[in-house]
Amino acid sequence: MLKPSADYIRETEAANAAIAKEGRLRDLWDLLCRANRFFGARECIVEKRHGHTVSHTVHDLYNDVCALGAALQDEGFCGGHAVILGDNSYEWLVTFLALACSGSVAVPLDKELTREEIEILSRRADCTRGFCGKAYRGVLERADLPCTVFGETFEDMLDRGFALLLRNDAAFAPCTAGDAVAAILFTSGTTGANKGVMLTHRNLVSNAEGVLRTNDPVCSAMSVLPMNHAYELGSTVLPHIVSGTVIYINDRLRNFFRSIETFHPEYIAVVPLFAENIRRYILYNAEKDGRLADLHRRIDESEKLRARGIDRRETLFAPEREPFGSMFPYLACGGAPLKPETAAFLDALGFRLLLGYGLTETSPIVTLNQNAGKYPSSVGVPFPFTEIRIDAPDADGVGEVLVRGDNVSPGYYKDDEATRESFADGWFRTGDFGRIGEGGELYITGRKKNLIILPNGKNIFPEELEHYFSSKVHAIRDAVVFESDRKTEKEDAQILVLAVSLEEGVCDAQSIEMIREEIDRCNRLLPVFKRVQDVQFSTVSFARTSTKKIIRKAVKNQYDAHADTT
Repeated sequence: MLKPSADYIRETEAANAAIAKEGRLRDLWDLLCRANRFFGARECIVEKRHGHTVSHTVHDLYNDVCALGAALQDEGFCGGHAVILGDNSYEWLVTFLALACSGSVAVPLDKELTREEIEILSRRADCTRGFCGKAYRGVLERADLPCTVFGETFEDMLDRGFALLLRNDAAFAPCTAGDAVAAILFTSGTTGANKGVMLTHRNLVSNAEGVLRTNDPVCSAMSVLPMNHAYELGSTVLPHIVSGTVIYINDRLRNFFRSIETFHPEYIAVVPLFAENIRRYILYNAEKDGRLADLHRRIDESEKLRARGIDRRETLFAPEREPFGSMFPYLACGGAPLKPETAAFLDALGFRLLLGYGLTETSPIVTLNQNAGKYPSSVGVPFPFTEIRIDAPDADGVGEVLVRGDNVSPGYYKDDEATRESFADGWFRTGDFGRIGEGGELYITGRKKNLIILPNGKNIFPEELEHYFSSKVHAIRDAVVFESDRKTEKEDAQILVLAVSLEEGVCDAQSIEMIREEIDRCNRLLPVFKRVQDVQFSTVSFARTSTKKIIRKAVKNQYDAHADTT
């Protein structure tokens, strides 16, 4: 995208102010209507199809949602639950909004799940029909779900809806309410079974409105992460529809950098793995062009200038900015902790780095750190319309993080026991441990379900040790700490294990031995009760979910399986 003109920016700011003046967003239909009134002629979604770039305006989106909604209501599909399965696409978004705005419930599923898992989750969510990409038609048919296929029967359904509206402009009757369930999103299940999180219209629009109130306006964003996850839906898609921002859809993960060079987005929501890949991409290009030493020299020069209050990053790092359209984008990073050295590097070059904390149950954002380049250890202060508190804090102020607000889910679908465990008196128990700093900022110390309690009663937060070893030891890509029953020559009880995946290309015995020695040195600097007793090396990346979170259980299972064969 070309750099927007001053008139374009002024027009956007005026429209956003007018939207805000109308008061709080009520539901997804209200969000779509306001977007259509103020930004109808603007590009909304741009995607690649069969090698060609296809553009859709906000008005296109509004009309297609009405048409699909009319067709659904004509079929009598009101209040039903429908699976959405497929790649990020314009049709995916139209389907999601049409289902939610016509009084039904959208159930987006992860396309990387197995066929069996998709069938199980479809039944658990009481789905009676599906919408899918061509590649997934067979999966839904095996689940006995009549399906509408994007690029095929989906177009026929839209045509039928437009014909209905042509005969009667009231053929589509929006059926929404703030407390009505709009979607059921399943948690990724990195450590346990997936749970169906019910998200209401109010949950989703309050999160979108929070983004508008906290982030500076941008004219373009890129959708990279799967839309079936609350993070992408809540931080990229919905808020940018209502703010008149064009959303470029990255068609494949392998095309991530190609899409950046093509579209030059001003905003991208990523997980730490993507942020680290951006750092590697910049370093790789600098080395390839013979300017790596010069890059480090310029970083040193820039940091000295910034210490004196002089910021010349825009000109100093012009070669690095070129693939990004001569303008580093906002990087909203969430889903897992970001390595401080990665945050420092990106900030040094001029990326505008945002760190967030959230969960599917909170639609998803709970806190936001807008100065993450300078303070990467905090996940920020509470999001608008959101409260946090620490339950049963210890002497250091650490306890379970509780959240209350318009963004908090009413509970898990048809799982009363899990709902009672996690939701009480308006507060959601996140299952994360943390503490609140003097400025009201939140620091996450670990996941409750990952907490290891030693026989002497001391608590071990695996995330703390993982961060320690990753930041201290060269060539560690990822680290996972867990407890195992495996015995060593020195230990008779359960032991702490450090599993590490190594940087690409680090695989020879001599390098691994040097890394082991460095881990041993760092280990000896820890208090005795925090020291690991065994280390497992992997030269390949750990298994991850579709949002690139490490599946901790898979790492532990691999270690235990190896133990059984030795």
